[in-house]
Amino acid sequence: MLNKLLTSKNKPRAIIFCEKKFSAIDHVINQYIKSIICEVLNKEDENCKKIDNGTYRDLIIFDGSKQTIKKDDINYIHNQFLYSPFEKCGKRIYVLKNVNNSTTEAMNSLLKFMEEPPQSTYAILTTKNIFSVLPTIRSRCQIFHLSSNLNDFENRIKKFDLDKSQRDIVLKTYFDFEEFKKDYDNGLFNQYYCFVNKLIKNNKNLSAIKELSAEFSKMDYNDIKKILYFTCGLIENKKKEIVLMINDLNLYPSKILIFNQLWEILDE
Repeated sequence: MLNKLLTSKNKPRAIIFCEKKFSAIDHVINQYIKSIICEVLNKEDENCKKIDNGTYRDLIIFDGSKQTIKKDDINYIHNQFLYSPFEKCGKRIYVLKNVNNSTTEAMNSLLKFMEEPPQSTYAILTTKNIFSVLPTIRSRCQIFHLSSNLNDFENRIKKFDLDKSQRDIVLKTYFDFEEFKKDYDNGLFNQYYCFVNKLIKNNKNLSAIKELSAEFSKMDYNDIKKILYFTCGLIENKKKEIVLMINDLNLYPSKILIFNQLWEILDE
């Protein structure tokens, strides 16, 4: 089905990719953009090269997984696309990844923009839950449900220096390869993995717990969420309690309280 979409000459002006775990969304987006602007899908096409090296000037991307998509972001896209295209092919594309993490004002602005899009403008939206996207937005898009590709994901992580326990954690914790690779390259994967193992092995050692608590307090909330996910993967019998902590993470007034509850769960 994806190949049929990529080779179709009549691309929808707006599409939502609904991703599943291991569906390689970044690769799909990359290939789909190329299929819109490249005469032939190959590395020698000039536009394909520009997509790969990030120099295609009529492409704008916002990612809701990094920060909430706001009305100003949609207005920026609108204002940029009021002018004539920079690229010779004349095709302009905007990508809103994890579009469900948008303000109401942003979605209202997007809806207006999608009702009267500039000529040769293509919208690419992604979400992990199609029902989290406003029905009025969904109705203006073709919806494409991506399939999960576990075999491809497993083959890609084989290239990394991971033991069996670490590979298991990757499969249980990460949604796609790019997310894992970014954490691995930044040293965060090893940091999370070592932290959780230390916490599990030393939860009776008050001196070690004090050091881990100090380290935990310096982490941001994205790091803390990963710590909780890693703990879920390593301690299956405490999964229910820790999942509740993840769901209620924004309700905790301090990082120390989060750490203390996690410690208490592991100490039971």
